Order: sequence, then C-alpha cells, then structure tokens
Amino acid sequence: MHVPKQSGIERSYEDDFCSTFYTNSELCLNVVCDLYRQQISGNKFSSMSKIGKNRITALGVFLCCDDPENKIKRTISEIGPEDLCICKILAIRYSRQIYRIYNSKKDQLFLPGVGICN
Repeated sequence: MHVPKQSGIERSYEDDFCSTFYTNSELCLNVVCDLYRQQISGNKFSSMSKIGKNRITALGVFLCCDDPENKIKRTISEIGPEDLCICKILAIRYSRQIYRIYNSKKDQLFLPGVGICN
C-alpha cells in the first residue's frame, strides 16, 4: 500500500488542529459527538478499540441528549471532570481520524466555520 506524502504545510495544519484538543474542552466534546455520529452511521475506524467504541457510544448518547441529529446538547458545566477527561483522551487518541473527517467535510455538523455547540 502506497501512502501519499503529506506536505509540510498540510502536516503543520493537522498538528495545529490536533493540538487544540489539549486546550479546547468544548471542541473535545464536539469531537466525541462526531465520532459517535460516524460510528452509528456505519463509518468504522479500524484502529478503534472496543473500549474506545463503548466509551464513545456512552458519551455520545449522554452529550447528544436524544437529539435527532445527534448534535451536542450538553455544556461544559453539565459534564463531570472524569467524563471531560475521557473526552479529551478520546479526541487526542483519534485526532488523525477526526482531522480527516473535518478536512473532507463528511460531517455537516463538524465543518470549518460551524460553531462548536450548534
């Protein structure tokens, strides 16, 4: 399998994008919702562990509060510190996949210029 080389500029954008997960808690919540939407739509990540999938499902259900479009409905103040920590870990762990989803514009709720908590 041939993996295309990434340009230095593209790699820099990807690294900048992924580094925001360390400081932006709201973005991490949105990432978990995006992973949840991808998971229930049938888009699978081969590198995702069963524990990761289970955590994303549980947090996604909680964060989306039965929203028909699975948009995030909880705020930072409604999230316990342990759940917030898990969201950050998941966002960082799956940051490359999230960057590809973001860059491909596959999820209409997770696009450039779209607010974090729609």
